Amino acid sequence: MHTLENDKVRMMFNDDGGLVGLERPGKVAVPIDPDKVTAPFDLELRDGEGNVAKLAPQSRPDMRLEEEEGDTKLILAWQLSHNGDSLKAVATVRLPKDSQVSAWTMQVENGTPHAIWRVVFPRISGLTSFEDQDGPDWLAVPYHGGEAIPDPVPFVVGEGRRTDARAAALFGLRDREGQAGDITFSYPGMWTMQFLAYGHPRTGGVYFAAHDPAALYKNFGFHKDRITGDTVFLAMEQYPADRTAAGGDFASYFDTAVGCYAGDWWGASALYREWATKQEWCQNGPARENATIPQWLKDNSFWYWNHKERAKGAPFYLYPAIKYLKERFECETAGFHWYEYTGMMHDNLFTYPHMYPHDPDCKKIITEAVRDFHRLNVRCIPYINSRLWNPGTISYEELDGDAQIALDEHGEAAHPWASGAVGITACPTSEPYHEIIRKTNHDLMVDIGMDGSYLDQITCCFAVPCFNKDHDHPPGGHDHWYRGYRELCRKVRADMREIKDESIITSEGVIECYQDLFDADLRYADIRPQAAICKPAGLHIPLFDSVYHDYHVTYGSDLLMKMDLPQFAYTTALNLAFGIQIGVSGFFPGDESKRDFPVKLDFLEKAVRAHRAARSWLNLGEWKPPAAVECEQADITFSGDASGLRMTPAIQSGCFLLDGELCIVLVNHTDRPQHGTVRMDLADYGLASGPYKLDMVYPEAQTLEQNLDESVEYAADFDALSVRVLAVRR
Repeated sequence: MHTLENDKVRMMFNDDGGLVGLERPGKVAVPIDPDKVTAPFDLELRDGEGNVAKLAPQSRPDMRLEEEEGDTKLILAWQLSHNGDSLKAVATVRLPKDSQVSAWTMQVENGTPHAIWRVVFPRISGLTSFEDQDGPDWLAVPYHGGEAIPDPVPFVVGEGRRTDARAAALFGLRDREGQAGDITFSYPGMWTMQFLAYGHPRTGGVYFAAHDPAALYKNFGFHKDRITGDTVFLAMEQYPADRTAAGGDFASYFDTAVGCYAGDWWGASALYREWATKQEWCQNGPARENATIPQWLKDNSFWYWNHKERAKGAPFYLYPAIKYLKERFECETAGFHWYEYTGMMHDNLFTYPHMYPHDPDCKKIITEAVRDFHRLNVRCIPYINSRLWNPGTISYEELDGDAQIALDEHGEAAHPWASGAVGITACPTSEPYHEIIRKTNHDLMVDIGMDGSYLDQITCCFAVPCFNKDHDHPPGGHDHWYRGYRELCRKVRADMREIKDESIITSEGVIECYQDLFDADLRYADIRPQAAICKPAGLHIPLFDSVYHDYHVTYGSDLLMKMDLPQFAYTTALNLAFGIQIGVSGFFPGDESKRDFPVKLDFLEKAVRAHRAARSWLNLGEWKPPAAVECEQADITFSGDASGLRMTPAIQSGCFLLDGELCIVLVNHTDRPQHGTVRMDLADYGLASGPYKLDMVYPEAQTLEQNLDESVEYAADFDALSVRVLAVRR
């Protein structure tokens, strides 16, 4: 047995090199069954004909401990063989003296004539459920904005359906790694950050992350161990730069961080935030200090999106609807996320990526409408697809699109969307493709007067390894997804700002590694009534916000007026509690008295007005853990979906810290009055000792209590479908 430890974490390894104990002394013990710990790594070799051989440790490693400037290192060396050829795998686990996390890397000396296809290291196995605790264990994952899966070990072991049908069709199961039940996706892609957390709210748990500043293509997650059958393992799949290099060696390009966090999942977020905010994508600083983000966006509270229900881009549908909502909510500004402005079917499916109203009548109508929207102080952000290229377009033929698309290891199109009928995934490093997107953006802004661009599918979509050897990246991609899209965004952003200072660039969903180049992001896929993973039990959580809320503005969601009222109210509540600018879709002229629309509009108005009253905190503040609210647990049922949501707090909460002031958002999303009590220790929210006062910010400004020192207690009766915003300040 070998042990690495400091004052904050202890790790025990067996003689096979497997991690058999992980704990934060006296606080957190990660449940690992030492008798069911399996291989600490595996790797795959690929020959010139595409045959893949999987290797795991064949004997015990040589192990030694070293000290280096106060840090402790465990070195593990394995000798491997394949068809008479030898390989040597050397792993290093480094534990800094004052850190809660260790850093894991591996090197492989390849003495075979084959290419190293991938390396799975570390592989933390033998994981079981936390025992003798109230309530479920949780796995917090960075799927879109964040989801939490209850009792993940039984789910994965039981090979449950990891994504619902809608998510599988749109996103998830095109990530081909993993087997049934495995909760694993690629980054940058469906995973929007490089960490996950498995634990219990009362104890904490294991922090598992890639601390990779280059945002290289990788896959990591939570897998069923099919050797034991009843335990799971955490795995980090890494790749060499050139995945086709015969006889090529491998060395990790980044540290995999393994450690312990205390408390609920946001304890893991705090560990990741400490690393993440030092990276390139946070180089502009927090949003409140970031002069590259236009002030109107920092002050904005409301967006309209015409994507769903009747996704018609004609201004005579849209202008009256937006004008009505903006004036009703008394918003100074509003954003308009505009689809189908070309006069063609949604997304111009057969002309991707070309998005322009070439018909002269359509162009005239859209140009005049943009002027009308500007007089209303509404910013128009048009849809541009920035991933796909339809092979039937003239540009594809003239620019040799076959040479620009991403190719798989067999030389075929790596990802034809809808079998190529919609388009084929272009390699993000393609300069000709960049120029198409730049010209489209330029022409829409100069000719039509648009206020920027929404570059679809750069975020909120999975990466595709590219093996085209003629491209500006190694076969397999390596950094192509991160580097290529960053270069495209830099070009578009520079072009936009030369045309209009207050233009913005946005995309489909959050992802950390481009956020310094996007002024904001749509929360399309991650704020819905139900989570996509492990439905119906999974929950949306503000995992991304817990790391980056004060660095990145986000807006809107899949909030449709046609939703059942419980769905609509719950989704609205999440938007507000997560600190997202409120957005809506599916409202058109004459809908004011339609079915249950009046009730929904009243609640939406409360949410927008509450956001406006607290917009500095909600747009720019640092996310803090939600307030513990003693209230009724509500069940929510949806038409056509008997599963619904079970035991959801009737009062959702969110907390945000800005300039020494704490904002507390409280939303009763049920259709009946509720009583709620909030208790919080101010030190837990970054506030020094008082005195403080407790103010109500919305629905009316008033001071509720003065001379608060260390804690807040607030009890109130909440009307049905109501919002309250409080502030703790001096």
